[in-house]
Amino acid sequence: TNALLSKFTPQITGQSDNLEPLLTMSEVKIQAGSKADFEGALELLKKVFLAEEPITTSTIKTGDFLLSDYISAFEPMTLELIDNGYTVVAKSGPRVVGTRIVSTATRDEYLNCEFVNLPPIQSLMEELRATMTEDIKADKIAHLEFSAVAPDFQKQGITGKMADFVIEKSKKTGIECVISEATGLYSQASLLARGFKCISEVKYSDFKIDGKIVFPYTDPHISIKLLILYV
Repeated sequence: TNALLSKFTPQITGQSDNLEPLLTMSEVKIQAGSKADFEGALELLKKVFLAEEPITTSTIKTGDFLLSDYISAFEPMTLELIDNGYTVVAKSGPRVVGTRIVSTATRDEYLNCEFVNLPPIQSLMEELRATMTEDIKADKIAHLEFSAVAPDFQKQGITGKMADFVIEKSKKTGIECVISEATGLYSQASLLARGFKCISEVKYSDFKIDGKIVFPYTDPHISIKLLILYV
């Protein structure tokens, strides 16, 4: 899991023709998403992302947001980005068993993007960007938004292979860096193993509004990290 529901008008577009699948396992093929994959990807995000992503689950437990708040935010975004050439799906036959939603942006668009109807998350992202240890030295960015893998296909390296697809696509299309606000231990470990560098970190226990911890139910996940990979 990664970035949460940012919204801007993408200025960088991928090639309309999909890359050949980067990974073909015995049951799973990794490939660029298409409009035909939208329903399967959305259903997966509803069932898995909303149940596992630490910030999402914490705000639902505290009652700050409802499931419907998140669905209304990321459903149109998924539809917009599913076939942009960077968003990736993992498929077992016709079934979508994994997806990583990816947007593209210029540096200024990324730094100024807003998180639709989710003020606490907007505040968290502003703090994450305000504490960067170095500037982003690129103007063409692929932004890893959010991801999910079906429970019966987890622990097979699919999340990492979907990231590999985005990295390879970026190298071929003029993208200068790939960025993720990784919210969980597992996504952070997967990206760091691929050469991503952490340029900012905010611990959930330290992030407070009016003296109150905003995301109290994130265990075992400790922090959100801003990770970057120049390609």
